[in-house]
Parts: sequence; C-alpha cells; structure tokens
Amino acid sequence: MDWNFELTEQAALALYAKKYRQEKASGRLLRVIGIIGVAVGLWFAMEAGQAMLRPGYFYDEFDPVGGALYVVLAAVLLVLSILVFWKSRARGLAAAVLRQQKKLGASPLGQWRVHLDEEKLVTVRAGLQESSDPSVVQKVEQYPEGLLVYLYGGAKMLALPAPAFEGPDAMKAAAAEFERCAALAKARLYEESARQTAGEQEGRVLPPCPPLPEGETQMYAAPQMLRPEEVLPAYCAANRLLNPIGKGRLVLLWVLLVASVLEAAIAVATGDAALAVTMAAMAAVMALLLGGRSPAAQRGLMKRQLAGEQTQRLTTPGWVVLGQNGFTDTSGALCSYRPYSSLNKVAQDENYIFLRFEGNMITAIPKRGFESPEQAAAAFAFLRQKLSEQKSGRLGQ
Repeated sequence: MDWNFELTEQAALALYAKKYRQEKASGRLLRVIGIIGVAVGLWFAMEAGQAMLRPGYFYDEFDPVGGALYVVLAAVLLVLSILVFWKSRARGLAAAVLRQQKKLGASPLGQWRVHLDEEKLVTVRAGLQESSDPSVVQKVEQYPEGLLVYLYGGAKMLALPAPAFEGPDAMKAAAAEFERCAALAKARLYEESARQTAGEQEGRVLPPCPPLPEGETQMYAAPQMLRPEEVLPAYCAANRLLNPIGKGRLVLLWVLLVASVLEAAIAVATGDAALAVTMAAMAAVMALLLGGRSPAAQRGLMKRQLAGEQTQRLTTPGWVVLGQNGFTDTSGALCSYRPYSSLNKVAQDENYIFLRFEGNMITAIPKRGFESPEQAAAAFAFLRQKLSEQKSGRLGQ
C-alpha cells in the first residue's frame, strides 16, 4: 500500500485532539490541579479581604501589607488555574504536543509518502527517508479524522489524515494492513530469536557496514551489538542522561509538598476543615507527580517500552555511520539516514554514546565498537560539535 498526502497543522491538531479526547487521563489531572489552584486562590482572597477590612469585623487590627500580599498570591494562583484549565482541553493538549515536536525538530507537518508491505515500512518527508521492518508498529488508532500509528514502543507517532484515504472503508483497510504486517514482522523477529536461542545460528552475524548517501563523507563508524541483558540498563542510562528531570522542578514540587503538608496540619490544629482538605488534596497531587518522576517509576516505564519485539529489534546487529552532514542508523531491516538537524541531544557514560533525535528517538552506540577509546572520544566530540553548530545556526555553512 502507498499513500501520498500533506499533513497540515489543522489536520494534525484535529487528530491529536481526538486522541486526547479518548485518553482523558492527562486532561483530568490538569483539571484536578486547576481546581486545587482555584480553591487555594479563593482562600487567599478571603484572607486578603479579612486582613484589609477595618478593625472590628474579623481582625482586631488593620493589616494592609499582609492583605496586599494575599491579593497578589490569590491573583497569581487564579490566573495560573485559568491557564491550566485552558490547556487541559483536548485541543490545548494537542497544540502543546505539536509545539514540543517542533521545538525538538520532529515536526510532522509537510508532504509525506508512506509505503507499507509485509517486509518494510518506508516513510519519506522533506527529503528524509526511513526504511524499517513493520515490527516497529506498536498499535494503530482509527478516528474519523485519520489514523495514528504508534512506532518504536510509542517513541514516535505517524499521523495519516483522513484526506490521505479514498474513504472510510479505505482507512479501515489501511489500519488492518498495518496491524497484519506488524504481526507478521513480529512473528519473524520471535522466530529469529528462537533459532538463536536453540543454537541453530552460531552467534550473531554483523552485516557489512552500510554506505552513506552519495556526496557524504564518512567520519566514524561503529557496530551496534547490544546483548539482550544490557538493553534495559543502557536505555535507562540514556533516558536519565538525555531526558533529565529538571532539578528546579523537583525542588519546587518538594517545597510545595512540604508546605501543603504543614499547612494541612496547621489547619487541622486550628479546626479549619475546608483548608485542611484543600491542602491535603494538593499534597496528594504533588506526591503523585514526584512518584511519577522517581527512578523506579522511570525504570518501570522504560521496561514496558522495551518489552517484547522492541528488545529483539535492538539486539539485532547493525551500524551507526557518522558522516559530515548526517548519520546512517541500521539494525536488521531498519535503515535510515538522518541529517544532524534532527539531532536534539548527545550524551555519554563509560560504556555508550547516546543520541536523541526526532523528538524522543534514542540510539545507544556501544563504545567497545570503536577501534579505540580515543576514537570513541573523538566521535563524541564530533557529535557535540555538530549539535553546537545546529543550535547556533551554523550547521551546513
């Protein structure tokens, strides 16, 4: 099957908004935070009114400074709560995702060509071509606005708008074909793994180093030979280094959690039940946010993403070839060339070089594949230089 279409911003927003209408968890969490913000803001407004009233009503003395402070806090919380409610809409969440994709150089907008058969999935956009085994397809969601195809354990999403198909029946047939080809490809992966386990193949055979596109100059090349037992530790390390949780956010969350607990305790001691309930709810939300950012939660999420055929794919021998203008990444049936403009971040530890590109796609290059530690260090410095040139606008000059 072949599809040629243009994904416009309006079509992408409609598809993503439909997705978030179906998956209500993100919007509900934001609305809960907004409700708590409104409750605390109204409490601050009440305290401001009491502090700024004349003596004899609620307070024994007039406190304009304290009242002004409460007014500012109430205004800030209420404005932030309104913004949270606005962003909690399905279209607001969709717009935020699209902005994040653009920021990371992974914007899905533009002219697309997609080819699918039992052996390969090929996507072409803006001169960037990627060929992969259909086993990269995780799931397919069908909406009246089009298809959303989740790839690489959810790290990437392919959006096919409704105008790309001749009608609803053609869209339904396309969704079924994606699922059929993915099932066949995953079965092949498992059969290959079973043969290796049974000893029918002696070791893993590294394919020949692939050439770069015409006009490119090869700078460095290293084989990707990940063992099954090192996939999870390697990608957990990559996630920690490439997607760090901001220390500022963590500190703010801890401050809000401690302050909410203390305020709830004081409210209980003074008999203010409404404030105690509000602060306890706010503390619960902060605890949930901190729990989701804990190392154990992050490791569990990565383990789910790498389950099954994803690990089989990552342990298939391949190559990463760094050229002057871009890099080629191969692994089994996956073969793609990406310019350095799609590179978001690079990092390393003692065993691997990590690349993040096209949003949240990650490649781990074992340093043992280089000819020497010095060459691995030089390759990492080269990638850092290309990333610096990209951010400064000097890439390709």
